[in-house]
Amino acid sequence: MAVYKGAGVEGYRMAREEYVRRFIHPDDREELRRQATENRSRPGTGDPEQYEHRVVRGDGEVIHILTRNRVVMDPEGRVLKLVGVNQDITARKKMEDTLRESEARLRAILHGSRDAIG
Repeated sequence: MAVYKGAGVEGYRMAREEYVRRFIHPDDREELRRQATENRSRPGTGDPEQYEHRVVRGDGEVIHILTRNRVVMDPEGRVLKLVGVNQDITARKKMEDTLRESEARLRAILHGSRDAIG
């Protein structure tokens, strides 16, 4: 069990699997599991794990978050708990999308022009 805050959850306990089922966007679940498994199979660097993914808030809104956490394990390598924080990065992701679209339009104009542009 873990205490979660954010993503529409404020401080109650639930199993990690339940949190994933209820809040992690279905299209991001497998990639997030793959990254977590990969990170935990490497010797500890002392650095927190970091993931960007989407969550479905309690009200149904989909947002992007940056998750940073440290995994606390027992001597046998079993996960005891996660200690970390989620940061809403939805505005940043929207700005990145807008910038990509703008750059694509500019490339199309430059490559499609018969005239020299300086």
